[in-house]
Amino acid sequence: MRSYYEEWIERRRNQVRPQQVKCEKSYFKNHILAARVGGQKFGDFSLSGLAIHHLQALQDSLRAKRLGKRSYKAASINKFIGALQAMIKDARRTGAITVRLFDRDLFSKLPETDSQSDIDPYLPEERELILKGFLEHRRHYYPFVFHQFWTGSRPSEACALRRRDVDLIYGWERIEKSRVAGDESGTKTGPSNRQIRLHENLIDVLKDHVRFILEPDAYLFMTPDRTPI
Repeated sequence: MRSYYEEWIERRRNQVRPQQVKCEKSYFKNHILAARVGGQKFGDFSLSGLAIHHLQALQDSLRAKRLGKRSYKAASINKFIGALQAMIKDARRTGAITVRLFDRDLFSKLPETDSQSDIDPYLPEERELILKGFLEHRRHYYPFVFHQFWTGSRPSEACALRRRDVDLIYGWERIEKSRVAGDESGTKTGPSNRQIRLHENLIDVLKDHVRFILEPDAYLFMTPDRTPI
């Protein structure tokens, strides 16, 4: 299992975005390969010898694992299993395995309806404390953090914004790209391409921020060294 994973994750670099590869590496290293199933690490199993009951045992092992005082949420476990499913699909395509392990009639992912929402928004008072902290101690990043609070855009989307994407006269910005770990590409999904109406308070902050950004292709948010975030 482990040796096939190492080959697969290298091919994965040419198939999906760098951020997804990074996530899948974490899922396998910290959860899938290290999980103990029947007294044996899952990474030590023979790929060709895998059976559906091994997947069920892996799922049970992940459900029993603790993160501090809490167990993993169903949504997290499903992400881990989803990464394994992607590798198994590749293994079937290459002929390394022939059995259909993820038969929907025999194996199901965990229901997520009973799990709590991952969304835990800041209270207005907390937001103001965070903004105050950046204004006083990391002023260069204050406009970026302010922008995130008042648009709700993904950080990767904000990092890809160019000066030309923002119109401060009519109060809107255009989201069409994302930037992750230095790699710039399209947004996460097609519907993610959108135009955002800017709040008046954000327009005031951005007007002050863009005074010295003269090139339309320059990134809207940069580090103090004038490199993309």
